[in-house]
Amino acid sequence: MPYLVDGSNLLGLFPGLRRDRPGDRGKLARRVLSAPAARRKGVVFVFDGPPDAGRSRVLLGRGTEVRYSGPRADADSVIRRLLERANPNHYVLVTDDRELRDHARALGARSVPCAEFLRSLAREAATEKDGEGRRPDRPLTPAELEEWLDYFGRGEKA
Repeated sequence: MPYLVDGSNLLGLFPGLRRDRPGDRGKLARRVLSAPAARRKGVVFVFDGPPDAGRSRVLLGRGTEVRYSGPRADADSVIRRLLERANPNHYVLVTDDRELRDHARALGARSVPCAEFLRSLAREAATEKDGEGRRPDRPLTPAELEEWLDYFGRGEKA
């Protein structure tokens, strides 16, 4: 079940990244995709406006792509269409936009706020198997949790 991410919405939560700066949308995608859970489940990012490189859709690998609304639409419209065309259980919508979350719920789709999404990626990354295939034998320390939250952002608006 891939994540359907309101990219412009999520971008606003990352310190140092801006919606209007070329290249920052790609930085956001790379940062999210550095989490093993995001790569495993797949992510469809949807951003407002035209793409930086001139393509309206970029495939990044199995189940992962970046879409842009283009100059005549907005990301919310693209997200609504994707949700309406998909099986309700196909995507997990990631947005803080109440209207979009209500629309997803009305269609029977699951949604999560951006901050919760980032926290879940951090938690899953911390419990992933280590390089030798073993699960960590201890819970995350408060310092390790802080490190992951700093890496992914705390989910607070900058």
